[in-house]
Amino acid sequence: MPQNNTDTEISNGKLQLLNLDPPNNGYKDFFLKDGIIIGANKYTYVDVAAHNGGTSEALSGSWVQLIIPDSGGFLMPATFGLLPVNSSHTFQLKFSSLDGIFDEIYCRLYVDSAHVIHLEDLGDSAKRRMEQVRSVHDNKINAIEAFNKIIESSEWARTLVCNNPSDQKIRSRLINQLGRDLHDKLRLGELSAWGRLDSEKPLRPIPQEEWDEVTISFDERSLTSNNCNACAWVKMHDVRKSRLRYVSVQFSRHEISDSYPLVNEASWCRQC
Repeated sequence: MPQNNTDTEISNGKLQLLNLDPPNNGYKDFFLKDGIIIGANKYTYVDVAAHNGGTSEALSGSWVQLIIPDSGGFLMPATFGLLPVNSSHTFQLKFSSLDGIFDEIYCRLYVDSAHVIHLEDLGDSAKRRMEQVRSVHDNKINAIEAFNKIIESSEWARTLVCNNPSDQKIRSRLINQLGRDLHDKLRLGELSAWGRLDSEKPLRPIPQEEWDEVTISFDERSLTSNNCNACAWVKMHDVRKSRLRYVSVQFSRHEISDSYPLVNEASWCRQC
């Protein structure tokens, strides 16, 4: 059961069976399925193996059949993907996509004396999933929170303030400069961002090329609001006609912290 513990839809996911023990005809790794789509914080079912348990008039099968795609014309052993029914088989199921690994389960597959097939979780997969959830959330930071922290506590801001000690409008200059810098990084693909098309939709990656058309409004009102909701707007010549494209915009925490190190004891931990 591949599971998506993120706030972003997974598209083109794939499921693999790895490190089969004992191996099957010398093969340990098998491709099971690709093109898997799972919505945010959802799961799906994928067939892994099948066994003919027999009937009152027919004997049970001698093999467990892995549910794998056709070999595509390659000549494979006659028993490729067929596992002996009289022994147990351990392996790792890995669900991943181009964005990384989303779920891993360590399993044992066997058929009991009643000819019923079983797939057991050998590891503490639930605990690992919770760690993955924390890791995914820790990798994102609300755009407003990130912006305010850069202005208040970064080496970048301190340098600009020290270089302009008598500037009475230094905060406004910092806000304008940082807004331009972040937008340039988004357009160049140096900063990853996510957003929701509306408050009810799941978080999704914002494509790099889309930043040619949209921009985030970092003004005093949004920076001092209590709801920390960063919005990306479609740029128009007449600002009054701007259209909302994304809400709840978030940045990559690691990319922000690498670009704007904080001074002293300041931390990039979650606050908003």
